[in-house]
Amino acid sequence: DVVVQEGILHSQVDAGGKVVCDGRRAQIVGGVIRAKKEVRARIIGSSAYTATEITVGTDPRVLKQQEELKVIQKDTDEKLTRTKKTLATLAARKKADPESFTPEQQEQVTRHEDAAQKLAARLEEINQEMAKLDEYMNQLSSQGKVHVEREIFPNVTVSVRNASQSFSDTYRAVTLSYENGVVKFNKLEKAEKEETGGRRRR
Repeated sequence: DVVVQEGILHSQVDAGGKVVCDGRRAQIVGGVIRAKKEVRARIIGSSAYTATEITVGTDPRVLKQQEELKVIQKDTDEKLTRTKKTLATLAARKKADPESFTPEQQEQVTRHEDAAQKLAARLEEINQEMAKLDEYMNQLSSQGKVHVEREIFPNVTVSVRNASQSFSDTYRAVTLSYENGVVKFNKLEKAEKEETGGRRRR
């Protein structure tokens, strides 16, 4: 977590948990703020409409892993497709004229069948790994929230997972989260420290 008492001005901040401004001003103005779980401040942006970017519910390291796996997945899939086409061609030759099908060609069939089997197994491993990363990112997106206790100004961009919202109006006392592919506006969720005796202060 990154906890700041007064404010964050024109900075780049990355947090593995939360970014919290909890002082008297508690304002985030300008820069790029990224957190896996949530960002909380009294004010985000400014009356001068300072460009400010807030990103939650994503892990840059996992995004990089996903991009790398997509490249490997595409390459492996293309190799498997080419291998299957070669096998189909050899099978057609053998069927059309089995007597002229040479031992060398049969060896090619065996070699390509082995390669296809290995490529298919590798592709399955990649797909399983991508599914795990997708599940992890889905869990993060459910945690990813931006809490604005007082005001969020125009020219602030909030991104939650793969959804993004640029503000052209001022909003007050809202919590922003991810739902069905969009950034959703909700009533402000109070900070945990405001809960006492099992009840939430209102």
